[in-house]
Amino acid sequence: TLYVPNLPDRVALAEVLAAQWEEAGIRITIEPQEEAVYYADNGWLEVDLAITPWGPRPVPQVYLDLYLKTGAVWNESHLSDEELDQWIEVAGTSLDEAERVEAYHEIQRILIERGPIIIPYFFAAFGVMTAAVQGVEVHPFAGRTNFHKAIVG
Repeated sequence: TLYVPNLPDRVALAEVLAAQWEEAGIRITIEPQEEAVYYADNGWLEVDLAITPWGPRPVPQVYLDLYLKTGAVWNESHLSDEELDQWIEVAGTSLDEAERVEAYHEIQRILIERGPIIIPYFFAAFGVMTAAVQGVEVHPFAGRTNFHKAIVG
């Protein structure tokens, strides 16, 4: 069973994946759930197969610390990899840029070789600016862009 939040794009993705897997002889059922139910009591962390959207975060380290590190609060795959954990620690704490770059390269290598997640697409996030609007404070996490001081004119 493939569990998925009952959002049109997530259900459509589940249907495409199910059709492709069917061609390979893998048969699954799709279990759409209301978002409030899907995420309630962290049940999404206990299913064997799910589509969980990852929203934008201001820095990549958030994904590593919350989703991929052993014992992380949102580690839905229950991944536990000592080498990956060591590189995540280096990436998040080193003040040496070259060392952090190396850590991120190693993290990427590990996830490609033995990672538990598939990222089938990236949701487009964009913004529009114009000289006619002043006072908008754009934030890398789109949901936190501040419009409180925005004025037109």
